[in-house]
Amino acid sequence: MQLYIQSAVAERGVQMSDYKYERLEVYVGSIFSVSIAFFIIVSTATTLFVASHGKGVALGSAAEAAQALVPFLGIFASRAFAVGLLGAALLASGVLPLSTSYSLAEAFGFERGVGRTWNEAPFFWGLFTVLILIGVVIAMLPNLPVIQILLNLYLLNGLLLPIILFAILYLVNQKRLMGCYTNGLAYNVVSYTLAIVVSGLAVLYLFTQVLSFFGIQLFG
Repeated sequence: MQLYIQSAVAERGVQMSDYKYERLEVYVGSIFSVSIAFFIIVSTATTLFVASHGKGVALGSAAEAAQALVPFLGIFASRAFAVGLLGAALLASGVLPLSTSYSLAEAFGFERGVGRTWNEAPFFWGLFTVLILIGVVIAMLPNLPVIQILLNLYLLNGLLLPIILFAILYLVNQKRLMGCYTNGLAYNVVSYTLAIVVSGLAVLYLFTQVLSFFGIQLFG
């Protein structure tokens, strides 16, 4: 998300005169996305967790996740889950390959951007296409442990998130890069506090997953 936002802003050619509108867009988008995540957590807790009487429901596949919703949605469970999964898949299939293509093209000095043609940015579009094809092939593998793969990706996120957050905060406070637009004291206090809390939660999640791999439960 962090990498995609900065790449999209750079490609649109946003000027400093548009800075306040760009910042408002990020605020609204952040509140909207976090609100959705909040309701996802609440909905999960009040369905799967409550239905299992506090024991939790082990999900090994998308089919099991849909089946777990049957007591609440009846015959519409599989359809509702399929629509939600399709929406998430369409979003991820566009944003994630684009973020990777933006980052690698920028790192190696190649032309990049969705506004460029294939001839103008062959590395960018070639990598984007290959990543989508790889995702399609992996998703079509039989008996694929989808849930476990997602959990492993979250573990990778747990490792990378603190690095990315503190790298961004370091750069945004460099006057040689940002000039008079570096973070003020109040912004830095809020930013570093949130970065420490989020990074701590990510590391804690990573730690609990490693312990659970060895059969050790940190909580409960």
